[in-house]
Amino acid sequence: MNRRGQFFSPDMAIAVLLLLAIIVFFSLSFDYIKNRVSFFDDRRMMDESSHAVMNSLVYSIGDPKDWEEYSSLADINSIGLAEGASFLSEKKVRNFFSFLDSNYAGVKDMLALGRNDFFMELVDFNGEVIDSAGVIASDYSVKSAYSRIVFYNNRQCTLRGVFSYAE
Repeated sequence: MNRRGQFFSPDMAIAVLLLLAIIVFFSLSFDYIKNRVSFFDDRRMMDESSHAVMNSLVYSIGDPKDWEEYSSLADINSIGLAEGASFLSEKKVRNFFSFLDSNYAGVKDMLALGRNDFFMELVDFNGEVIDSAGVIASDYSVKSAYSRIVFYNNRQCTLRGVFSYAE
């Protein structure tokens, strides 16, 4: 064993194993970090979309401004429930929930929610649900809920939206 130029030694074996352990550690760490970043990016996009939908419904009158008179979503450019800032029109709210019940996919497309599903409910401050409609699945990985305090039928209510993102 006293030969010079010996290629393999216990020190080299330990160094190779240590190098492999470091490579595996960084590889697993990179995958974990990549998955977490992807999750938070999905969550951010979902939150932005949900926030925009809720604001659009509460603060916009829709296009055309008398969209509640139309019987088909094909004739409507955008849905808005407001007749003033945070004051909801009774007829627009009724028709919005009616469209949600009868043509959920069409309303979802109009609100530009893509793969997201959503559930909306209008609740008065006594906890009584005035109206609700939509889809919410329990197996979705990312959910967010937004509420807006609104005035509906001369009383203060909460419009809640629960948005879910399917991976």
